[in-house]
Amino acid sequence: MKKTGVIVIVLITLLIIVGIALVSIIIIKNDETKRIEDEGTLENVDKNPEYWNVQIVQDETDFYTVASCVSKFLNLWFTKDTDQLLQVLDEEYKVQNSITKDNIYEIIGDCSSMLNFRPKKMYSENLDVGIERFYVYGTIRPELMEGRGEETDYYAEVILNYNNNTFSLTPSTAENFPDVE
Repeated sequence: MKKTGVIVIVLITLLIIVGIALVSIIIIKNDETKRIEDEGTLENVDKNPEYWNVQIVQDETDFYTVASCVSKFLNLWFTKDTDQLLQVLDEEYKVQNSITKDNIYEIIGDCSSMLNFRPKKMYSENLDVGIERFYVYGTIRPELMEGRGEETDYYAEVILNYNNNTFSLTPSTAENFPDVE
């Protein structure tokens, strides 16, 4: 009987500790969200020009979210899902390159095998409140029946719109990758 009472007390104590931790996390997240919203006002942007600077991505969630956006693009490219590719490609990129449903693969090329993306480095730039551009560098390697293909560098720019939970992608080059450190 005494063992059961001790176990109950330990469990209740653990539940209280977990509850306090969750409340603390929620408070911290709300404060961070408020700070980000405050930084997003034009008045604060004018006072804080660093707000618009390109910075290395340190947030793991953003890093892996953007990496999964690149992987999704590569998968759509391989499966030749033209309609989805047109939705994912950045509008400005499509206009600059006159991309249509009929010529998309002439512009972006052909992808003959499934590509495995491995992110290496990523920078972000605030474009507007809730909208960020990510400059992504990583490697791609074809997944072949007889093994893995040769690893090559891959660059992309991904725009995440947190306001409506969408993204767009622009294939890029090393020349367009920021040299910030």
